[in-house]
Amino acid sequence: MSENNYGALMLKSALDTSVDLTIITVPGIYPVTSGNSSAPDSSAGLLVVSLTPSGSRTIFLKESSSVLYSLVSGKWIKPTASDVNAVAKIGDTMTGGLTLVESDIVLKTSSSDSPQYTIINTTTGASVNMDLIDRRFRIFGVPWGGGPVKQFAFNLETGEFSIPQASIRFGSGIIQADANIYGTAWGENGNSGWINMWITNRINDAKTWVNQNFVTGMKRGAQSSMVMDGGLVEAPAGCVLTGGNGNESNQVGIALYRPLQVWRNGGWVTIGD
Repeated sequence: MSENNYGALMLKSALDTSVDLTIITVPGIYPVTSGNSSAPDSSAGLLVVSLTPSGSRTIFLKESSSVLYSLVSGKWIKPTASDVNAVAKIGDTMTGGLTLVESDIVLKTSSSDSPQYTIINTTTGASVNMDLIDRRFRIFGVPWGGGPVKQFAFNLETGEFSIPQASIRFGSGIIQADANIYGTAWGENGNSGWINMWITNRINDAKTWVNQNFVTGMKRGAQSSMVMDGGLVEAPAGCVLTGGNGNESNQVGIALYRPLQVWRNGGWVTIGD
């Protein structure tokens, strides 16, 4: 650029609203009043026209703002986020760490569908989604290696927390999807165990004690006989007379008896006296 061209880049007279800013090619700095329809947004500002090796360059600096527009092929264009190495407000990707200090973080769900927010592990392919459907906050995703989606839901109204088809682990304890519980409280000899087995063992222990100490059945035992011929006789201990014949003429008197038996501790036992 020559010395004359540098000298031409000076403050010019203000441009009124009727001047088309997009056709000015004379180098200079032009104040622009508000309301000019050819300005980027009809705001007041400065129009700067300068020369480059390939031609003129026109920019518009908005008044009381850092916003700058460039005139490209007859159209005003603002710098993009990538032009200044920034993150765009809508639809962009940021790499590296982000730190928010004592700030409010608000994630707004704009529809009733899901997912809304996704965290992806690009190394393993595992992903997790978060959304708020009505009053239910959900976390769900696909595990490493694929497979069915796992879903966790917390109902903000009822306080209900649900994990369909999965177990809950807390310390060394486990609650399975079928409501079975595992932990040291249900084990034997200091080991962990399942509550259903603990309950089953206690029931079996109770059954064993009852069978050993309570009568659960009664019957008459096998039939036996004894001679009743003159002298006084008595059925053996635990037995009762069940029949016999009379002692007439030369007939020998016979008495029939059976033991009374009870079922205890897994077998039949004759009662005592």
